[in-house]
Amino acid sequence: MSDRQPVGVVVGASSESLHALSLARNLGLYTIAMDGNPNAEGLAAADRAIVVDIRDPEALAASLEGTVPDVVIPVPIGRYLISGAALNDRFDLPGVRESAAQLCTDKWAFHRRLHPLGLRRADCRLLRTAADRAAAADFPLPAILKPRTGSGSRGVVRVDTPAARDAALAALPEGEEYLIETAVPGQEYGMDAVVIGGRFTPVLLRKKLNTPPPHCQCVGYFSQPAGTPRFTAAAAAVEQAAAALGVDNAVLHADLIEAPDGFFPIELSARPSGHDLHNLFTPLVTGIDMVENYLRFALGMPYNFSPRQYHGGLIRFFDFGGCTITSVPDEKDLMARYPLAAYRCALVPGQRLDPVRDGSVMHRGYFVLRGDDEKELTALADALLAEFGREALV
Repeated sequence: MSDRQPVGVVVGASSESLHALSLARNLGLYTIAMDGNPNAEGLAAADRAIVVDIRDPEALAASLEGTVPDVVIPVPIGRYLISGAALNDRFDLPGVRESAAQLCTDKWAFHRRLHPLGLRRADCRLLRTAADRAAAADFPLPAILKPRTGSGSRGVVRVDTPAARDAALAALPEGEEYLIETAVPGQEYGMDAVVIGGRFTPVLLRKKLNTPPPHCQCVGYFSQPAGTPRFTAAAAAVEQAAAALGVDNAVLHADLIEAPDGFFPIELSARPSGHDLHNLFTPLVTGIDMVENYLRFALGMPYNFSPRQYHGGLIRFFDFGGCTITSVPDEKDLMARYPLAAYRCALVPGQRLDPVRDGSVMHRGYFVLRGDDEKELTALADALLAEFGREALV
């Protein structure tokens, strides 16, 4: 039996890698963090930091200088999930394969794989050229425009009228491929899950709280109890999608719509959910840290992904827009008066806040309220948000 210290590699060392790096070190891993940004926070948190272009799997492998990792540590990352998956293939590690990661990160390939199976019941077109964009002027409404690659709802917009559709098509950035697809009606949800050895285990279903169209950005999540028909149906849809994509030996998260004819997968990626979900909200609600248990699986240690508990709750982000913050309430006072399980606020008096159009709202902070009644949680959240002093922008 070897006494060599196992090695874990992080590809993409943003602040969202800090939780996973801490877990890995606590489990005895020697950690290597890789990022193209020399100031990425995860670099300083690892045992070894490598500044390298994470878009290039060959450069990643070469930068290891002969070190053979034992696991690619799963962290929230967008299109360069494929780079970590390429390392899994190269070193025959547990984890998502590059072929599956390609399907997860390319929304067009994702749709083309799931649509023939009846899992994405919507029209979708790839907008690659100017001619494609011109032809999309007859696409049925309402519709969604979104980049072919990317995450965090970047660049996603809903259009409901011909004028809005034409304006959105004209405003698409040059040099980037987009999709236009049917805006499927229904409530949006997110799901955390895992597939190990072909066995699918759902962990948490989250109901999304979105801003109104056209940007429809998520600004909060209500936890949903397991064992309900809704939970079972959502889990079945995610399991089918994961199998069709070839996702195995991976933590995953999915975005879905509860459409009139069943759950509709919006996206699925073989990585943990970001925005303080996998590292905070999911463990608070279920008692399960998915990344910790995945690392335990990869290291041959006992692991468990089945939720040990369920606590109802809401995680809410500070979705103020079109205003200047004039005052921020005292954290200790809020903790004493509200059923808060967690609170972090990065807002300061004098800060100007533009309307919420992208995922940058997540960087403002969050609070987590405990409770099982969504109406009561909504009222409590609105009351807490009202304690921040604000002035409308002129």
